[in-house]
Amino acid sequence: MENITGMEFEFSFEATSDPRKGVPYVAKLVYRNGKLEREFYNLNRTWGKNMVTVSGKYKAKSGDIIERRSGASWKNDYRYWFLVTPDGKQVKVADIDDSEAKVQVIEYLKGNLKAEDLVEE
Repeated sequence: MENITGMEFEFSFEATSDPRKGVPYVAKLVYRNGKLEREFYNLNRTWGKNMVTVSGKYKAKSGDIIERRSGASWKNDYRYWFLVTPDGKQVKVADIDDSEAKVQVIEYLKGNLKAEDLVEE
């Protein structure tokens, strides 16, 4: 997995959820000024009665960490963190409820870990 950064890939996303519980989204995670920040992709939102469908295409480079939220319920938030690999895949590296995995990803974003450390081959 040498030279993980650089190549750009296009991905599709579509998710439907009750917006009162959580609107779906895709965001690139970055570590800036001592904290984790989200750069949201501008995707289409189609509203219905108590539902919203978020869909569209977004671009990400190998080495990026992408957060995707497919929806939520009253008790759960379906958000996952993915690493974009040099071959254009998104590999899940953390669940929003997994604090240990999230710490590893944040260390990667700080530059303290390599991509190989996040992905068990």
